[in-house]
Amino acid sequence: MQRYIVLLLTLVAHASVAHAQFDPTKVMREAQSVAQRFPDPAVHFSTPGFRPGREDFTSHADVLAFLEALSQESPRVRIEILGLSQGGLSMPMVLLTDSGKINSRLPTVLIIGQQHGNEPAGGEAALVLAQQLANPQAGLLRRVNVLIIPRGNPDGAESFKRTTANGIDVNRDHLLLNTPESRMIALAVHRYRPQLMLDLHEFTVGGRWVEKFGGLMKYDALVQAATVGNLRSADRHPRAGPLCATYLRKPCEPWVDVLFIPHHWRH
Repeated sequence: MQRYIVLLLTLVAHASVAHAQFDPTKVMREAQSVAQRFPDPAVHFSTPGFRPGREDFTSHADVLAFLEALSQESPRVRIEILGLSQGGLSMPMVLLTDSGKINSRLPTVLIIGQQHGNEPAGGEAALVLAQQLANPQAGLLRRVNVLIIPRGNPDGAESFKRTTANGIDVNRDHLLLNTPESRMIALAVHRYRPQLMLDLHEFTVGGRWVEKFGGLMKYDALVQAATVGNLRSADRHPRAGPLCATYLRKPCEPWVDVLFIPHHWRH
């Protein structure tokens, strides 16, 4: 069983290959005794990466086809192409609203997946969330506008590499804006002014931990609010850390407990 830790018109595809360059044969397989401690959750999704028999993660072509179909099925879904990556792949953003357009009286949430291309869980979760909000959970859109960028690094996601095509980590480029990928995300933030942003990442379970310590991480979820020292003590936002702890951590606590998700509250 593979485990990953998750830290939440017409589309034009450019130079896309059939499948992402992920090799499932290279993934560490857990011993049966370990796998029994972390059973697969009893949930089923129909997005491309979760379809029966699938061994690879969602490809760029799959993302575009899925989003196009979703926009045709639901009037609550609109797709905006923010631009092109360094490798010529389009970066779609999904706009999910109750009326088909942004309601300025409601708060806006921006969710970004897979800024690191080799951390696919956020991108896969983003597609599931878009599908849920477009249909069974659409009632939530009466209270909030939701923007989703499933892949903040399309080239990295397609080649299963952490960085962008020129080797820059887009997750470290939101001040200098040296990559088109970070500039596209900045454009979306500037245009829609979200009150809340969720940046979805992963933290390896095996890999280096097995190599260094001969052990595995014991939890399935690593949750961190904005409590880093430079934010907590910033003159302009002295309450940012406590507010994140109050409005992110505390509401999450009962859910991870009820769902029996092994978890750790970082920092």
